[in-house]
Amino acid sequence: MTAALALALTLWGAADPPVVAVEAPTPLLRGALALALVDDGAVAVPSRDDAGVLLRVLADGEGLQLATIGASERAGTVAPGTPALMELEAVHRGLALVRATPARATTPPAALFLDVDDRALAEPGPDARLAELLASALLDAGAPLADARVAAERLCVVATAAELVLSWGSTAAHCDGRQMGVARAGMSPDAVIGDALRLRDAAAPARPWRVAGAAEPAVAPVTSSSVAPLAPPAHEQPAAPVAELPSVAAPAAMAAPPTSAAVSPPPAPPPGAPVAPVRDDPSAAPAGVVAGAARGAPPGGVAPSLDLRVGAFGRPMAVDPVIEAAMVWPLWMPLGVGPAAWLAASGALDPLPLAEVALAGGLGGAWRILDDVHASASVVAGGFAHGWSYAAGDAGIAFDAIVAAPLALSWRPGPLGVSLGVSPGAMTRARSHQIQGEVAWQRGALFLGITAGLTWDIPAGRDAVEKSPAMPRGDSDG
Repeated sequence: MTAALALALTLWGAADPPVVAVEAPTPLLRGALALALVDDGAVAVPSRDDAGVLLRVLADGEGLQLATIGASERAGTVAPGTPALMELEAVHRGLALVRATPARATTPPAALFLDVDDRALAEPGPDARLAELLASALLDAGAPLADARVAAERLCVVATAAELVLSWGSTAAHCDGRQMGVARAGMSPDAVIGDALRLRDAAAPARPWRVAGAAEPAVAPVTSSSVAPLAPPAHEQPAAPVAELPSVAAPAAMAAPPTSAAVSPPPAPPPGAPVAPVRDDPSAAPAGVVAGAARGAPPGGVAPSLDLRVGAFGRPMAVDPVIEAAMVWPLWMPLGVGPAAWLAASGALDPLPLAEVALAGGLGGAWRILDDVHASASVVAGGFAHGWSYAAGDAGIAFDAIVAAPLALSWRPGPLGVSLGVSPGAMTRARSHQIQGEVAWQRGALFLGITAGLTWDIPAGRDAVEKSPAMPRGDSDG
């Protein structure tokens, strides 16, 4: 018996996670059941049509009736009592019923992991249990929920007493997308999820601190009049099946009670009408898209960054130390190219004090080749200053023209990273100094710099968190 039970548990853990739809009399109870199922390893889906097991909770006088429907059926009851104890009992009985019910054959859909970090003091009120309310609103919006181990992406909500900060992760590991702030006072969970889904579909940059150039048009900011109560829940009306999570978007009918006569919400569709998803098309972004969120860098594009490195500056005859700074600003995002600048400084103290500075500008490009790995290349031209001071009557400065082709490879897991650089180039002439008729210092016209150091993403504006200008409505992991 023990061996059979161990084998059954092994097969349960190796199989696909159970896919469960939840129906409950209140959003709070539905969200609590969905989060408990997710913690138990299941995938919570909005519609019974996509589920292997349906968990239904009905009010029975002052108590609750629970039923699970899969390949067979199970049922249970919760006796009347205090609301908190009834909810706790409903969660325990619901999990037990789901585990005991054979599931219909189904394939787990791509789902998201909801990460809520409520840093406000727990106070009684309609939004005191933020995670449960947002989980229910996500299911109403057609988004399946799953644990971080099996989810395809992540929604992070960091809440304070004043606002909620929303951000997305392209994987379930952490949130790395653009952020948006939403006022918490008087908030609507459906409106918050509507904003979050629109933010995710607005082609946000890969990192909140990387903002694309201003060449692309901005989009009107989200206001409370652009988000409305959701249409009937997805589990009560036919909805398009979720093939992959990026196609799950806020319903087009999502709009909140208007607070300004300047913006009128779109009419709600008739009951039972299919919901059209919002596609990832920045050119056709709805008016509710966050201002600037659609300006994200296209695949392969990156925001400007400044590299500061040290290394060796090799020329025929000798090698000198060098400090190098380089920047490429890819203003023309479709190709990732734009203006470039390059600065190099070298010098010596023996056999005579020397200082050399090269400053050049030109055209370069920066491209993302892996998730956090970027490459840049540029061609620059400028001036090279060579100064020396040997004695009171033997000092001066000379100038030459210079061309260079700096190349760099950088790793940027955050706003700071590391980079390696190679800088081949040439000056118009070689340089040498003689002391008492003998050559004491001599360098050729060709050079090759090899450097390593830090790279820093340059903030292009104070866009890290978009503030909704609407009236109050109300490092998660990021």
